[in-house]
Amino acid sequence: MAPGGETGRGAGRVKPAGKREGGRAAAIAAAVTLGYALLFGRRTDYAGHYMAGFGATLVLLAVPFAFAKKPLGWTAVAAAIALIAFGIYTEATWFQLAIFDPVDFCNQSLGACMAGLCLAGGMGSEELGIELGFWGLLLITGGFAYAYS
Repeated sequence: MAPGGETGRGAGRVKPAGKREGGRAAAIAAAVTLGYALLFGRRTDYAGHYMAGFGATLVLLAVPFAFAKKPLGWTAVAAAIALIAFGIYTEATWFQLAIFDPVDFCNQSLGACMAGLCLAGGMGSEELGIELGFWGLLLITGGFAYAYS
């Protein structure tokens, strides 16, 4: 019997990620962004920082997913943690318009965590790596534009 109690043909195997996994992750980001817009209205910076954190995590995960030969379990979690740390740096230096904003930091961290959760345990492919890079750059660009609109 395979781990998890599955039996039969293909039990215990990890299914390779489909060609639309990056699009599904981006759709989740869009749905949460819509929730932000509905809940916080004029505070577009909340949704923008969420989108940027999500997108940056997708971009960081594009390379490992493009070359993965086995499921990426903890890699997605490590990427999210690395980008949360990078978010501290960017919020305190590059984007410091007034002072370090813990709300912006929190929102970009939530985006990074959600992206990591969307992809944790998935199997990669070259197509998926390219797709994650595309959606990630689109979310970063959209997040920046939305946050500073």
